Amino acid sequence: MVQAAFRVVAVIFVVCLALIVIPHNAVSLNSGGNPPSPPCGFDGKAGGGIVRLSWYTPIDNGGASITEYRIYRATCGANLGFNHVIPVSSSKTEYIDNTVENGGSYVYYMTAKNEFGESDMSSMFYAEDVGFGISATEFLGCIVGFGFIGLLIFLFLPRRK
Repeated sequence: MVQAAFRVVAVIFVVCLALIVIPHNAVSLNSGGNPPSPPCGFDGKAGGGIVRLSWYTPIDNGGASITEYRIYRATCGANLGFNHVIPVSSSKTEYIDNTVENGGSYVYYMTAKNEFGESDMSSMFYAEDVGFGISATEFLGCIVGFGFIGLLIFLFLPRRK
């Protein structure tokens, strides 16, 4: 009885060790490939009411051509869920998201797909307070500048009598 229990524990130990030591993508059940590695250099720039995202192709395509990229977007707030999926052509390395809201904050990540599956997620990009291309400091500078010009016009334009 003790020997049978020992054998069961030994088998469970070996299976768990194999699952830990062998990476999940090292053994493939398909013939000839794996999902690609994630896109590299995923980054972006927010402003002007848009978020411009860019990336480089994956280092490893997994043995098959990249068929599609997927950009996942979440709106920052109480419920951070990446429920907005944007499919992008495999020939692109840039995407402009013009569906953002003024003043909104968003988190993005992306994946690459081939015939064998979807890659792990890329690094994340955080777009904070997406506005229409002018910061609060620039806005204040404009107000002060226009106020100064108005004062000059008031002081130096000839007046009607």
